[in-house]
Amino acid sequence: MKLSPTNKDPGVIVKYYLDVVAELGGCCKVLRSDHGTENCHLATVQLAFRSAGDDDLAGHKSFRCCFWFAFTQVLEQELESFCDWWNTHQMKKTKTGECPGGIPEDIFALPHLTGMQCICISVIRITLSVQKSLPLIMGFC
Repeated sequence: MKLSPTNKDPGVIVKYYLDVVAELGGCCKVLRSDHGTENCHLATVQLAFRSAGDDDLAGHKSFRCCFWFAFTQVLEQELESFCDWWNTHQMKKTKTGECPGGIPEDIFALPHLTGMQCICISVIRITLSVQKSLPLIMGFC
């Protein structure tokens, strides 16, 4: 067990983990932590250790955030409920006129009815495939 005046410093957290890995001569198969910023570096180190693994928990599956792992379904349900409410509620027109009044779903689907225009920019398929292939670690921080 280690003691430090801070538990928010990523360097301290990583050093403790590296000390344990060195002492044991290996890392755990799955490392679980909360989603705090101090754990971003910890996720990077764990994923590096497990990147060459050939088991079902290798690579990005080797680091999990407890909060996310435990409450994913509840969070998704709450988010979906909020999105439904938000997208169907009546918005007032802004004083500056930058945002029209109305229902967000209608404004998005039929911008011309509110005097707006669609500003969606086409994305080349190859850009999407490159984006999808980026390491998942970017989502940890």
